[in-house]
Amino acid sequence: MKLISLWAINLVVCLLSFASAAYADEVALSFDPPSLPIEDANPPVLEKPPVSQQGTPPTPSRTARSSVGDRAALFSGGSDSLVARAVGHAEGTRTSDGGKTRAYYGHTDPGNGVWNRGTFSYQFGNAQNLSAEESDRQQLAKLKAHHQRLQQRANGLGVDLTLEEELNAIDLANQAPLAALGSPGYVERLKQAHQQGLRGSDAVLWARVQSYWDPQRNGWDAPGLGNTQARIEHDQNRRQQAIAETVQSYQPVKPPKQHVADTIIFQDLPRDRRR
Repeated sequence: MKLISLWAINLVVCLLSFASAAYADEVALSFDPPSLPIEDANPPVLEKPPVSQQGTPPTPSRTARSSVGDRAALFSGGSDSLVARAVGHAEGTRTSDGGKTRAYYGHTDPGNGVWNRGTFSYQFGNAQNLSAEESDRQQLAKLKAHHQRLQQRANGLGVDLTLEEELNAIDLANQAPLAALGSPGYVERLKQAHQQGLRGSDAVLWARVQSYWDPQRNGWDAPGLGNTQARIEHDQNRRQQAIAETVQSYQPVKPPKQHVADTIIFQDLPRDRRR
């Protein structure tokens, strides 16, 4: 009887030892860094661009395109230029027709908490207490340099930028210079979008979003937008919409001499010619 009891006890001990070892294998500690989810491990290749709740941004009309003329005219007029109005509307400092909002005169950056001023939400003039107007002049000079680099890169890659693509490139350079001018940057992403068959507003939105993907860190690099694809897409679509609205309503500001010439001409015309 004692022999049977001892045999039974040994059997139970063996079974418990085996079960413990198996459980330990299941919950064994791992010192390897956790792998990223599939959607975050690589930049998503979208067959179709994300659909915004606001709808597809309108394509700039031929009238709007012809009113700009030479691309050098994008900056013509300084703070009243198409670039200033488009980027300012995307920033929330300007209305689509060029008016100034309360944010133009100063506001706290929602991303980093720094005080911004002017059309372009300039935040590097706080030590000098720059005015909004002077902030505009300084940032316009930077954007002209960024614009030249973007054009050179586009020429090198054989990408013929449309007005919409070009304005969005400048806006992205204002919002996040590294996203626009890094490697790969906006122009490279735009070429990828074209190779996928995307055109117009679809290509622009895809390129803007993908420009925030950092291949070196294997993740999104947009801390002000929470480093999430959903928030980046929403923000980039909002800015793209604002730019499209500005282009639709844009009327270039005539130089003072042109206004005077028009006045003289129309004063001299007979009444029946003015109709």
